[in-house]
Amino acid sequence: MQPACVCLFIAFPVLDQPEIFQALVDIINGFFGLSLTGDDVTALGKLIFKNEKNFNEGVGFTSKHDRLPEYFKKRNDNLKII
Repeated sequence: MQPACVCLFIAFPVLDQPEIFQALVDIINGFFGLSLTGDDVTALGKLIFKNEKNFNEGVGFTSKHDRLPEYFKKRNDNLKII
């Protein structure tokens, strides 16, 4: 999903419905004037994640930083859903 700069949660329908992935490829191609295939977009996403990981390691982030903040682990009974 990284090549299209879309929310990670689009991955769920993309994995369930191949035509959604093709639509995403078509959007990328149309926006950038490219002729990428699904395999190209998948490879591009992997490259982006690899570069992001390399950058993070280069600035000192390690696996110990790859954690959710504590507030994600605490229940909030006062949370109001609108």
